[in-house]
Amino acid sequence: MKNETVDGLLFAAEHLGKSGRNESAVSILKKISEVKNTTAQQKRLNEALRKPGISIIIPTYKGGGRIGNCLASISQQTISTDLFEVIIVKNGPTDNTDSVVSRFRNSHPKINIRVLESHPANAGRARNVGIENVAYNHITFIDDDDYISPNFLKAAFEQTDGESIVFSDLADVVEGQVQESYAHKKLMEVFNANREVTLSQASAAGTALTMTCIKIFPAYMAETIKFDTDLKNGEDVVFWTNILQKYSPKLRKCDSSAQAVYFRVVRSGSISRTQASFQFNIKDRIAVIKKLEAIEGARASTTVRQKINSALMFAVNYLKDRREEYSKAVQFIKDQNLDMEKDILRYLNSKLSDTFFISFCFAPWSDTAGVVAGKRIAERGEPTDVVSANLQSVRSRDDSIQYVSAPFIGRHKEIDLSSVSFSGEACVREFTENVVKEFTHAHQGRKYKKIYSRAMWPASHFAAAAIKAKHPNIFWTAEFSDPLLLDIFGNDRPGKISEKWLSEIGIKREISKKGGSTLNSDSLFTWAEYSAYALADSLIFTNENQMKYMLDQEWIPIPRDELEKKSIVSKHPTLKGAIYEIEDAKVLLDTQKCNIAYFGNFYKSRGLEDVIESMRKIPNVHEKFSLHIFTSNPQETSERIKGTGLEEVIFAKSYLPYLKFLSACTYFDYLLVNDAKTTGVKPLNPYLPSKLSDYLGANRPIWAITEHGSPMDHITLPEGSIKSYLGNIHSYHAALDKMANYTSKATKKL
Repeated sequence: MKNETVDGLLFAAEHLGKSGRNESAVSILKKISEVKNTTAQQKRLNEALRKPGISIIIPTYKGGGRIGNCLASISQQTISTDLFEVIIVKNGPTDNTDSVVSRFRNSHPKINIRVLESHPANAGRARNVGIENVAYNHITFIDDDDYISPNFLKAAFEQTDGESIVFSDLADVVEGQVQESYAHKKLMEVFNANREVTLSQASAAGTALTMTCIKIFPAYMAETIKFDTDLKNGEDVVFWTNILQKYSPKLRKCDSSAQAVYFRVVRSGSISRTQASFQFNIKDRIAVIKKLEAIEGARASTTVRQKINSALMFAVNYLKDRREEYSKAVQFIKDQNLDMEKDILRYLNSKLSDTFFISFCFAPWSDTAGVVAGKRIAERGEPTDVVSANLQSVRSRDDSIQYVSAPFIGRHKEIDLSSVSFSGEACVREFTENVVKEFTHAHQGRKYKKIYSRAMWPASHFAAAAIKAKHPNIFWTAEFSDPLLLDIFGNDRPGKISEKWLSEIGIKREISKKGGSTLNSDSLFTWAEYSAYALADSLIFTNENQMKYMLDQEWIPIPRDELEKKSIVSKHPTLKGAIYEIEDAKVLLDTQKCNIAYFGNFYKSRGLEDVIESMRKIPNVHEKFSLHIFTSNPQETSERIKGTGLEEVIFAKSYLPYLKFLSACTYFDYLLVNDAKTTGVKPLNPYLPSKLSDYLGANRPIWAITEHGSPMDHITLPEGSIKSYLGNIHSYHAALDKMANYTSKATKKL
């Protein structure tokens, strides 16, 4: 129905009403009210269909023992009885409510009282029945155990204008004693200087905005919105948030001198005193949030977001004392497919986090160190705040990496740096000083209990050590992905750090305070390791070889047994299977061949030359194999393949975003991973390829080319996997012969 048509019908109805033909007028108006109209038209309908005044809606559930006091307060109202009605909606089993109401009606014949019924029992449904039957153009709700001051209706009605919501004062009654309500204090913060405010000015009012009581408002607002009857509780929050969002009404308040007070009786069965439980604090709040985020314009609405956050505080308060249920709560939230899931989890974690996680490289920047850091946060499964560096100048962006740790992250602060360098002193100092500032600011309200730093990038440990120096009681866990001081060839990494700065930032002082020796060194990587050895409460190594290799260094002036007591071996985390299906890589494969995949770059210590040479010697290799190499420089890889005769066997492709990489792993018959060569260079191999953990989660056979005694040599591989040994060409041939006879299990084909 077009607006101009509605306007014409409204004019006709109003004219008929003035002419005394009320039945015809009402018939037209009810027909108009069945369609969606503009706010202005709804207001005209409201004024035309209903008398000026207030319809009091009282839902009651077995309220015979309570409602008498409520009705008594209504009988004392100073407003004319012609300007209000009472609609009682019985909402539950039969009790003596009818007799109480009957006695009241007989004692107060001038008060118009109607008794309706609503089944099954549901407060929202009962209120909706009342809304559908109002005779006056304004509504107020009163619970059957509450009561109002004598001037409540009169003072509020004098403030109405057909489009505003009018608030009264609020007092709580606890065990018969009247007390100032906290909600009223918040309300007064808004109306302290003004009697009328806009919605944007009313955010400080908090729960008062969405309480069912203390308001008188135009009936058309309730008629349009209605209470959601699917909710077990919290329906008032959804109802009022809908109204506020749809109409953006002016908000008015009765002057306190008018003594318009709503007395809320707080009893054991009320929401404010509901016993905490996973059902009420988590499941029921998320049900409310699901309704809130469905409100039109919710994502951009400050009001809706505030109400979502208020609902989440029930969950926060519950989980603060029940950390063992945190993972269960996060999983429940993820299972609900909420539109604002990321924002909801971020807010929840920001309120619960007691861990400050420092990782120089972190999502969304594509770097192995950052990926493993995210996986470590997911593995720990605790609410965590993160600080990292902005690596835009040195790394590509991959937003899909954030998916791994996002459910557990509250605040994530990314530090902008003048320059980014793995071993540059200026970069280390700038990052450390900024992280200390960020921690100091956040710690004032957060009171962190733990800090966690992960390094291949050494700046992470310097920042953590500086924080530990200022806050020695905080528990520091320092993780090493690889040895820092010694590179793959056993040489000291270049890079210097000022000992004066180490003193100024507090690291040297704290080491001395704890009885540690002062190193006579300006080696950046020596101090990166030593700071963690001396000050961290826990040391994490990814494998036994790495721990032994690093702690056996003769320069370390700390007894070996002391370091071992706080050392833990923890392999790179492997993610759960479901994450491998989030994004489909849509890899095109010839399932008549054995499809092998290699993901990664090539280095002097880690290449595929022997693999390529072995494949060249396989008869009819192009009919048996396809080797797909995903790397950062596919053009360079393609150039290496030219002239080998394997141009139709080996295919160089670009790196995939992280989630598509995980998906791609599930397509292939074999996933190829090779150890770094350390024989003759190091006493043992301390390296465990991090991509192996991703391969393991894909649950596909792995072709592992290992070094004897390496960490990977001791890993249990999935069924059907094959192991070859670096430099042992015979083992390569044997592996390829076995794979050549392999019946492809790759079932995914585009």
